[in-house]
Amino acid sequence: MRLILSFCLVLTSALCLAQESSDSRRKGPHSELVFQFADPDLLPEDVVYDEQAKRFYVSSVRRRTVLSCDAKGRCEPLLKAKGNALYSMMSMSLADRLNRRLWVLTSSTNAEEFHRADEKGKSALLSIEIYNGMIFERHEPPDDGEHSLGDMTSAKDGTLYISDGQSGDLFFLRPGSDQLERLLPKGTFRSPQTPALSSDESILFVPDYSKGIGIVRLKDRSVEWIASTEDLRGIDGLYFYKNSLIAIQNGANPKQIMRLQLNKQFKISKHEILDAGSSRLGEPTHGLIRDNWFYFLAHTGWDRIADDGKMNAGPPAEIRRIPLR
Repeated sequence: MRLILSFCLVLTSALCLAQESSDSRRKGPHSELVFQFADPDLLPEDVVYDEQAKRFYVSSVRRRTVLSCDAKGRCEPLLKAKGNALYSMMSMSLADRLNRRLWVLTSSTNAEEFHRADEKGKSALLSIEIYNGMIFERHEPPDDGEHSLGDMTSAKDGTLYISDGQSGDLFFLRPGSDQLERLLPKGTFRSPQTPALSSDESILFVPDYSKGIGIVRLKDRSVEWIASTEDLRGIDGLYFYKNSLIAIQNGANPKQIMRLQLNKQFKISKHEILDAGSSRLGEPTHGLIRDNWFYFLAHTGWDRIADDGKMNAGPPAEIRRIPLR
């Protein structure tokens, strides 16, 4: 989750000064609509798919809940518990499929309903039981500073890797542990977003909203940065697919979905725009890869949030998809 701040106000690069002639820049297949949500102010952030239940789970920043949706967009609340200790619902993971639990990050933002200023900087990782929507576990960051746990991914063994867009930390949670641990020294990243694991899980790719894409070698925890002739700042969602990275770049003008082909040295060998522009994407955030398709959230409404957290009127968010070759 990026901070609620226009990336183009922070950067002065040509990326942000570009005109929105997006369709002329598109070189790959454009996205198609899967379904549109009924609630125009849902402000969804992340989506995962449950193959067992054949359901999409969608986190809502505005409504402070998680929805369970069928393939036609008929949704119902999954999260049953309520309370002030639940904030905007952010990134999710189905790492614990065996026990039918959904991991969800929750962070206090002024975009949420009934936001309280005294909860600024509060954040936690939740484990929710899918069959009854109750919270099974809650883990908070290991210090009392301000945090915004917003993005995560999971390894095959169930280890969770979590980005903190406020403190800049990367945390991880081992299976069976009750404590979030820091992966890297403070200050390594400034605004880390959705991490992505390589197929052998030796590399954690971490997009930093203001710096580009970092490469974390998990064996020795060394860090380097991907060199590119393209501007890799402003990436929110990042996903590894067949030796490439699928990136949602919502801190750019135009907003776009990219595929970055990698060589054996994890350098970019090919850059492809899969879709771009406000007409189809609006403000995209996160997505998932399923059956050689990339599903993602579009027109989420982040561009309708004012500095004071009020939400201007606009169309409902959508789930869209793009074929991956």
